[in-house]
Amino acid sequence: MAQKSKNKSKLTKNQIFILKVVIVFIIAAAFAFAFIFKDPIMNLLSGTNKNKKTANIVRGTNDLRVHFLDVQQGDSIFIELPDGKVMLIDSGDRSNDRANFICNYIEGLSYGQIDYLLATHTDADHIGNMVKIFERFEIKNAYVPYVEDLTRFSQTYNNFIAAIENEKYMEGVEEKSCRKIYSEQGEKITSTDENSSFFLGFISPRGISEAEGEYAALNKVPPQKPTAKTINDASAVLYLEYMAKTMLFTGDINASVEERLVSYDKNGFFNGIFGQYSVDLENIDLLKVAHHGSSGSSSQVFVDYVKPSYAVISVGTNTYGHPQAEIISRFVAASATVMRTDVGGTVIADIYADQSKPLTVYYESEGKPETLSYKINIVCFYQKKSDEFFIN
Repeated sequence: MAQKSKNKSKLTKNQIFILKVVIVFIIAAAFAFAFIFKDPIMNLLSGTNKNKKTANIVRGTNDLRVHFLDVQQGDSIFIELPDGKVMLIDSGDRSNDRANFICNYIEGLSYGQIDYLLATHTDADHIGNMVKIFERFEIKNAYVPYVEDLTRFSQTYNNFIAAIENEKYMEGVEEKSCRKIYSEQGEKITSTDENSSFFLGFISPRGISEAEGEYAALNKVPPQKPTAKTINDASAVLYLEYMAKTMLFTGDINASVEERLVSYDKNGFFNGIFGQYSVDLENIDLLKVAHHGSSGSSSQVFVDYVKPSYAVISVGTNTYGHPQAEIISRFVAASATVMRTDVGGTVIADIYADQSKPLTVYYESEGKPETLSYKINIVCFYQKKSDEFFIN
């Protein structure tokens, strides 16, 4: 009987060498991947810890600080103004955990009163916890969308409006009522301290009386429930300037509103409606990206014009695909540093009273000037290649 070959299953020396090279390459690649993406991956895996409060950076006298709170899928922005006043923009989607997070965060900064409260628009992921905010804080001024018929909107929004109308606060020994103000183009908030002059201007939506404006579409008759687009387009858009640094807060506006704002700015329209204050939307220092990075916003025309140094996206796990890979790529191509609350948690931006100091933007969990942006932009590059690569 013929003997079976004993060498049939053995590898040659060349094959063994090649196999060793492949194994070394795989191990090296794994270490490189872990090093580059360790922070985003750890943030995703340890979601309960990514908002851990740190206090490594103390806010200086007359500095302006903006906190883009990580409220998962939604918006909530807390602003410490240089004159000692504070502002809360939106309150995230309705959730006891998120409500407590927002309230505890603000109280942790030693505030018991909110001078300016803004609901950019009526969507639940922006006004969901407003009633809880009223229960925990004294509210002096509340900016809201102009809505003619409350029955066309959610009970959550109706409860919020009722809370405004019932709100009382103490100013010295005098009890006062919360002032309800409709957000519209031309409204402004300025410093109460001449030594810390800042400017907050509402550049959208167009005025209540304008027949073709965003509020006209929102309150269109005959009465019918407004569309998602009309609700989003009626978002309040704020322009903030302090110490020659600029920020833009955009709610959930769509591309059509963005492009109107660009047109208005190019034509100098805004400079005539704020008195001594002017607006310049070109080369914004920081942009709060509209609608959580939706493809319906952040148009090429808008991004190319505002060309932000920082683009902050407030977003969480969702079924909408936010933020869209094409939008992130658009900001990266415009040389913006992309900051995402779903990646790094709460984002903080500081404008210093010393005008010579640059704008500083960082993740709160780091407690120091941000160091993750280059890693996040690498992640975004791969996300462009495959939407499945990185969790939206």
